[in-house]
Amino acid sequence: MPTKEPRLNVVLDKETRGIIAQLAKRHDKTLSDIAAGLIRDALEVQEDVYFSNLAEERRKDTRPPIPHDEFWKLAKKKIRK
Repeated sequence: MPTKEPRLNVVLDKETRGIIAQLAKRHDKTLSDIAAGLIRDALEVQEDVYFSNLAEERRKDTRPPIPHDEFWKLAKKKIRK
């Protein structure tokens, strides 16, 4: 089926393509639909890992928190620059 979405060519080994083909058959979807869904899922996992690591680094920060109003005063100064 034609689409206006940009295309991405990916070379897969036989085993991976076979697994994707099995999933496509089981869910009555195209190989492309399954592959796109798996890529989206993997990107979400990568995002979760990134933000988890960022949160862990911030947790290690022992400096006292900045009061809300003070933070926004500093933020406004940076925006004006």
